Amino acid sequence: MRQSDEMHEVAARSTAILIPCSKTKEGNGLKVERPIEIISFLGQGATVLLKQARQDVLQIPNVTFDETSRLVPAIVLYSGTLYKVEGFLNAIGNALATGLHILIISGGYGLLRAEEPIHKYEAYLGRSDGKLRSFWKRILPGIVADYAERNKIKNVFITGSKPYSDVLGTEGWTIGRTVRWYIPHASEGESPYIAVPKKCGEAIRDLLNGLMSGRELDGRWTLTPTTSDVADDSVDECDDLTGTEHQPQSQPKDPLPPTSSNSRIHAVSLSSAARMLHELGICKAYGPTGKINGPNCQRFGHRRNGRWFWIVEELLREAQRRGSSTKKIEEVTRIIQ
Repeated sequence: MRQSDEMHEVAARSTAILIPCSKTKEGNGLKVERPIEIISFLGQGATVLLKQARQDVLQIPNVTFDETSRLVPAIVLYSGTLYKVEGFLNAIGNALATGLHILIISGGYGLLRAEEPIHKYEAYLGRSDGKLRSFWKRILPGIVADYAERNKIKNVFITGSKPYSDVLGTEGWTIGRTVRWYIPHASEGESPYIAVPKKCGEAIRDLLNGLMSGRELDGRWTLTPTTSDVADDSVDECDDLTGTEHQPQSQPKDPLPPTSSNSRIHAVSLSSAARMLHELGICKAYGPTGKINGPNCQRFGHRRNGRWFWIVEELLREAQRRGSSTKKIEEVTRIIQ
């Protein structure tokens, strides 16, 4: 082995890359030589914690596992937009061969080795109720800390949408190592549900190819996480959803802080805005399966510091302009007064 190759391998074994899973799990054709479970890299305490969490997560609504499905390495099973990026799987395969640690953040399994065999499952980290995200946020920082310590990880790269970066946090486990983040957002006119996972895949592909060839990092990676352009209670873009499932509410959720000193300005996040847009007849806020149509809703929203919000008063004026039901407008007006 050449000296340069040995240096790359040493660097690879002290580097971990964390990527999101995907909703689509139809297989992608990648070959994995040897399946490996993450518990082989964890201490006893972290192993017990993760195993118990994988049992407890079944108590959260809308989390399901198909235990009749064939066990397939995670990196082989996932087939969403991120995993379809040209050159992505080839770069992952080359990286695994050098000993680089590829970990996958999963709403069902928590944290996975890329080579870890898993069943098909449904578990959306981006659900609007936040229960699944809160659950893993209590568990994963400790698991990542144990993994990084025991495997002498010095460099960590993390990409994904906001629900994924949220569950990892930045406290404790980042001490003593260099952690870089890429939390992309969609450009104007792009659908975040396609653009965000695609950008994640491109960033990982370029990163891995660069690490293997000794190139310097590009400007996408930062030392602090930045937010994507989708509100906290919005879709899990890296699960390739077209929106969050509609959960009817008796009234809009508590609004975000007012956007100005004028107390009569009310800002709401995506789930509340979608319900208002739908009931006021402004746009088709939900798709045929009952999930929020994010791009349609964003036409009537604003983005500030990477987050989307909607002004209730603007939605009411738009409803009046379109001749929406006076009764519906009055009902919404009463709610915010």
